[in-house]
Amino acid sequence: DPEIVYQPDGKIRMYVNGFDILSGVSSDGLNFEADEGVRVEMGGVPGAILLDDGTIRMYACVDGISVYESQDGLDFTEIARSVITGEPGEPSIICDPSVDAIEEGYILVYKVKPLN
Repeated sequence: DPEIVYQPDGKIRMYVNGFDILSGVSSDGLNFEADEGVRVEMGGVPGAILLDDGTIRMYACVDGISVYESQDGLDFTEIARSVITGEPGEPSIICDPSVDAIEEGYILVYKVKPLN
């Protein structure tokens, strides 16, 4: 599940998951050069958006869904952990966040898979 963010400099940064969240950058949207290092350790299925102030906010599958922010698109800081988790006593997997700007603010959608 790749996620792309159009940066203020005109480049496109793509975030991808494996064991960690990694990234690459492109000027044409077709040819990406891998960035060095890891964006979020042990994170999966990123959903990201460029905020009005230039901050990139990323939602990732880490203990439910957790939130990270970056000023440069490379170095992310955890802002909040487990902002969305399952109901107590009802085991489930909550993952695959996707965020978008709407007139009223932002909307975050995600998947829930019950484990019972």
